[in-house]
Amino acid sequence: MNSVIVSPAIIAIVGIIINPTFAQQFVEPDYAIRGGEILGFEIDTENTSLIISLKPRASGELIITLPRSLIDAKIGSEYIDFVVLIDGLEFYFIEETSTSYSRAITIPFERFNSEIKIIGTQVFSQEASPPAISPQQQIENRIKTELQSEIPQGNAKLLIFSDTRWSGALQASGYDFTTRNGQDDRVIIFACESSFFEEGVYAAKFQKMTKDGYLQIVAIQNQKILKKSSTQLPFGEIGSDESECAICNYLMVKMPEAKITEEWTEFGGKSFQVVSIFGTCAEESVLSGGGCLIATATFGSEFSTQVQDLREIRDNKVLKTRLGTAFMTGFNQFYYSFSPTIADWERENPIFKQTVKLAITPLLTSLSVLNYVDIDSEFEVLTYGISLILLNAGMYFAAPAVVIYKIRKFL
Repeated sequence: MNSVIVSPAIIAIVGIIINPTFAQQFVEPDYAIRGGEILGFEIDTENTSLIISLKPRASGELIITLPRSLIDAKIGSEYIDFVVLIDGLEFYFIEETSTSYSRAITIPFERFNSEIKIIGTQVFSQEASPPAISPQQQIENRIKTELQSEIPQGNAKLLIFSDTRWSGALQASGYDFTTRNGQDDRVIIFACESSFFEEGVYAAKFQKMTKDGYLQIVAIQNQKILKKSSTQLPFGEIGSDESECAICNYLMVKMPEAKITEEWTEFGGKSFQVVSIFGTCAEESVLSGGGCLIATATFGSEFSTQVQDLREIRDNKVLKTRLGTAFMTGFNQFYYSFSPTIADWERENPIFKQTVKLAITPLLTSLSVLNYVDIDSEFEVLTYGISLILLNAGMYFAAPAVVIYKIRKFL
């Protein structure tokens, strides 16, 4: 009899302790990260903090938008700064923007960090049930997810969103003409390649095979949208101007099953049944490897003058030309194969760190010349590039060789 009484009592106590509202998961804040990935978020209500677990690949930074409905810091009606701890140590951060609804901050981190804790004065661990998501919002969420995923070997993706049957064709530099027929959503991975002297191009043209329903196509490459087009206003752009797309017209002629019909709904001279996109391929990202690892370890911070100068030269000089971008792509593949190890050795050995500092100072001094010249063409970047290579070869190899030769001759 006692067990019958005790069991409901235990259930009642458990029901009080486990409040249903705490079973809800909070919505993760929007963020962008360079040099690593986020493993998860956790709310610590006791310490009014948001805990972020991360897995760095290199030194990088996290830009995160914190809704005030999730975490905030204020005393009375006056807003104050968050306290940011990285692996338990208070760290410098930059508050970019602040609105009545959110606060955006930038937090730099190193390759060996694993946890960021943002401490405020109040947190909320649950939110109301989200409203029903419209088809348009579902598509936008899917696009965001696809943009965050890496595409192998620098390829591009064509995202097809539809609730009906469709037929179409696709062609690009490095990808032969092909036709596709299907129904509902689909993802097509295709090569979209550029050379030193010629930009890669792509074109896609698709048609609904039914009068009702919608069709949207989106081309993405290197984590950015190249072009998108839709048959309905709520879903984005209404089809491209075919008079500017000779490749699209060529594709339409070759499409065996997507024949033009007289059932088009006309609006402003454009068809709502056929969508087309075309353009140039995206430049390959040269920042995916992270920051200037060796210089950061040598001078102690990503915000040091030397590191910032290197970034300005790269972004404002070298990457302004196709040849410079191609050079940086190849250089990064080589540089990031060994720089994380060198940077780790510097942090572990102060003597080695000073040795590296002495070794790279002449190189940084020679590169600073680029801050005082204009580089507006492929010829100029090639000329200055070869000149700097010869200058550094002279400093690091020819000059020491001459000195050694003179010493040996003297002895």
